[in-house]
Amino acid sequence: MGKKYLFPFEKEKSNIPWREIFVSLACAYAVILILCVAIVKASREQNTLVQNTFYKASPDLIVVPTGDYGRIPKAIEFAKKFNLSNIFITGVYKKNSVDMILPESNFDEIDPNLMDIDYWARNTIENAISTLKYISTKNEIKNILVVSSDYHLLRLKMIFDNLIDEDSKKESSFKIYYYGVENSYTRFDHIIKLHKEAIKYVRGWMIMKLWTPEVQANE
Repeated sequence: MGKKYLFPFEKEKSNIPWREIFVSLACAYAVILILCVAIVKASREQNTLVQNTFYKASPDLIVVPTGDYGRIPKAIEFAKKFNLSNIFITGVYKKNSVDMILPESNFDEIDPNLMDIDYWARNTIENAISTLKYISTKNEIKNILVVSSDYHLLRLKMIFDNLIDEDSKKESSFKIYYYGVENSYTRFDHIIKLHKEAIKYVRGWMIMKLWTPEVQANE
């Protein structure tokens, strides 16, 4: 019988560590799953805090980072509840106006002229930067209510916390509260959004730890 030759690519193929790969993927998904649960849990806790805090009081400003359905209508609902017209909408496409963003909204109890729109922000980090710059020009604002989707809330809060350093926290007289518009996680598309957000949270956390932009009001 002649010699059997094993070509290099065949040798490499035979040594692929399939078990280690499977274990690594399983561990990675377990982390994502834990993050998904933490994201939803954190949003529910923040919503409870908002309900308790503003039971008899009201915020001075409502902030809405655009992105998913339900955020702006919820902000309008809060504005009517608190009889408040100070709304800051960040991350709006530059050609849009208030009427285009809210074509079906009822402005009977809200003055649209008091709504401010930010056209600069293109992502969550820039949403936070724009919001902090806006707040820095409004000395009378003490309590801010940020309204977003429940799956987005934990990453949004993490970014705000990183942008507001410890010195700024001591000097600032405002406080930010967060409310998450709840999604139904019996729907497959909402589950996918939640999983994607868990990955974005990890990526966002790494970005904020490696690079923390300086927020200056005079820029």
